[in-house]
Amino acid sequence: MREESVRGASFAPQEPARDPQGGLGARELLEWLLVFTAVLLTAAFVRAYIAEPVRVDGRSMLETLHDGEYVIVEKYPYLFDDPVRFDIVACFYPGDGQTLNVKRVLGLPGETIELRDGVLYVDGEYVAQDMLQHLSLDNLGPVTLAPGYYFVLGDNRPNSLDSRHVGPIARDAILGRVRQVFFPLSAIRSVEYTPGL
Repeated sequence: MREESVRGASFAPQEPARDPQGGLGARELLEWLLVFTAVLLTAAFVRAYIAEPVRVDGRSMLETLHDGEYVIVEKYPYLFDDPVRFDIVACFYPGDGQTLNVKRVLGLPGETIELRDGVLYVDGEYVAQDMLQHLSLDNLGPVTLAPGYYFVLGDNRPNSLDSRHVGPIARDAILGRVRQVFFPLSAIRSVEYTPGL
């Protein structure tokens, strides 16, 4: 009985194709390039539509947010819904599409806003501002907001450049909502505000 032999069959893993000088082959280089491109596109998508980190610059949101802290700006909620009162938002001021500002929404489209000695009235009704530790005795308004415009204020009223100075903010100038501080690690916390709590 004759034994059959199989020649040329090898099941050892094959080395990646390399050029004669020992570098990567064209196929492996193309694979790395595709992976790198996919990572960049994913990061760009996340930054444009999901969330992005933003550094708080200044003291206008004390004591809610502190200078130098990093927050997550969530963009996806505003793809489907509009800001609501007390949301902390990242926004651009009229005429300045470069500087991102973090403020609190206090007036919504169509509402009439008034400050009397720092006390907020919306459509003539008193609105509590329990989150404030730095109140100023401003008088403003009444100001009626046009459709698609919001009134934003800093929590540190004596040291905030906001809608009292720059006017209402257009909806398309609001980038997203801030709900979380994520850096420094010792300062991680939620900054959501629930009225009356």
